[in-house]
Amino acid sequence: MPKTKIRKLALSSVVLTTLFLASLLIARSGFESKQKSKSLAAPSPAAVAPTTASASKQPDDGALAKEIDRAIDESDLTRLRRRI
Repeated sequence: MPKTKIRKLALSSVVLTTLFLASLLIARSGFESKQKSKSLAAPSPAAVAPTTASASKQPDDGALAKEIDRAIDESDLTRLRRRI
């Protein structure tokens, strides 16, 4: 008789532990999906249009392109660039 009580107690503790861990896993995955949806919904600071003050600090695109071209032409990558 005591063996059956021990088996029932052990089995019920295993079942309850499994249910508890499964509920924690489900709750955690739901929380993570909420966090992902919040981060996708809120625009990142980099995605916000730059203000006129920050835009004036950035170099001219044409000057930057010329500097990149010069750096590539003076390096060993010139042959690779011509292949593209």
